[in-house]
Amino acid sequence: MLATDLGTAFGQSFLVENRPGASGAMGLEAAARAPADGHTLVLINSTHASWLALGGDTSIDLLHDFVPVALLGNSPVLIATTVRIKAATLDEFVQRARAHPGSLTYASCGVGTAGHVVGEQLKITASIEMVHVPYRGCAPAVQAALGGHVDLVVTSVTSGLPYIGPDRLRGLAVTSPHRLAAAPDLLTVAELGYSELAIEVWHGLLAPVNTPSEVVQRLQDETLRALQTDANRLWLTRIGIDPAFGTGDEFGALLRADMKRYREVVERARLKKQ
Repeated sequence: MLATDLGTAFGQSFLVENRPGASGAMGLEAAARAPADGHTLVLINSTHASWLALGGDTSIDLLHDFVPVALLGNSPVLIATTVRIKAATLDEFVQRARAHPGSLTYASCGVGTAGHVVGEQLKITASIEMVHVPYRGCAPAVQAALGGHVDLVVTSVTSGLPYIGPDRLRGLAVTSPHRLAAAPDLLTVAELGYSELAIEVWHGLLAPVNTPSEVVQRLQDETLRALQTDANRLWLTRIGIDPAFGTGDEFGALLRADMKRYREVVERARLKKQ
């Protein structure tokens, strides 16, 4: 969506290249090595921040290797179970986990991702034991749940929400402060008494450090202009992203605050690289 509108604004093609691996670190490294001329950008989310806070194996420093361009929006984490697990609610799943300690598994989009943090926090908050099964991205984690290879999946709303339904996945909760317009029947973790799990995944745009300030400013202005059209706001809402736009400075402040927050969460939940 953004590539199309930026392409129109700049009169040239914006190509999207997906770089999976290491919770997004491979994509970050590729972007950091690119010339700082505005022709290479990187779309990140707070999963990158949480993974780096965990001590991810990369030399990348989000706060020093990139310059923030714009904040695009927020989306919660989705907690869902396979329909073969007889648990219609999060509380029922917790009770099942307590009755069978260590026998249930949960999938995340990778070590250090927001789903990993939420899954481990659920274990602490509910006093349960589950086995964490990290995948190389959200799509394979969701597919593992659909195939019945794991009992629970803690993933991004954008990757999991399309699969909620009979004979597919059963949504148990979202971690946003309010219910999703795209899925108003899904309860929030706060409504269910698990406010400690409340977390939102932000999405933002970065450019390599030393990109000329006037180029960053133009990219910011055109990005925010594109995002604020009615059509794009509706599109974001439909896929579970709350349009929460911000300038590069605002995004930078959020990034610094979240890096600090995730380090504290990692320490409190005793998360370690696996």
